[in-house]
Amino acid sequence: MLYVVDRYVCGIALINHVTYVVCRWSSIISTYTANTLSPISEDIHVDAMTRPVDMAVCRHDRQLYVLTRSKRVYRVSTENLSQY
Repeated sequence: MLYVVDRYVCGIALINHVTYVVCRWSSIISTYTANTLSPISEDIHVDAMTRPVDMAVCRHDRQLYVLTRSKRVYRVSTENLSQY
């Protein structure tokens, strides 16, 4: 398990030079440039998402899928985010 800025990382995904990171006990998917891991100001807040445990990506439809401890799956589009 990785430890980043006082939160535990539980899922990482990469699409088109953007790295997406989800941490336990957070409803935010953080975004970073893939080559330097510099933060991007376009973090994604997922309403009602609590206690994520894993994240997967579909490059075909540019969707993130976040699994929570309560066995819910949240589908999050990355279409409207900037490309780096």
